[in-house]
Amino acid sequence: EELLAGSPSLVVDAIDDLGTKEELLEACAARRLTVLSALGAGGKANAASLRLVRLDEINGDAIATTLLRRLRKAERSRPGGVTGPAP
Repeated sequence: EELLAGSPSLVVDAIDDLGTKEELLEACAARRLTVLSALGAGGKANAASLRLVRLDEINGDAIATTLLRRLRKAERSRPGGVTGPAP
């Protein structure tokens, strides 16, 4: 709560722990805050090939897939949607 006080224009997420990352993204979604989230590169990706996409547009990344599944499961109990359409 305290970290997101003041309605930041952008939240940068570089959290490695999936549960903590999920909590942050849920809190940001509830406040309709824009998030830039680092996912799955693990030092293996060419930095010049980074892409900026919605979480539901990521393919071939196990962390993104797991995170999206967990966020969708959590939001089923809430009206509206923040993670995009189901596959």
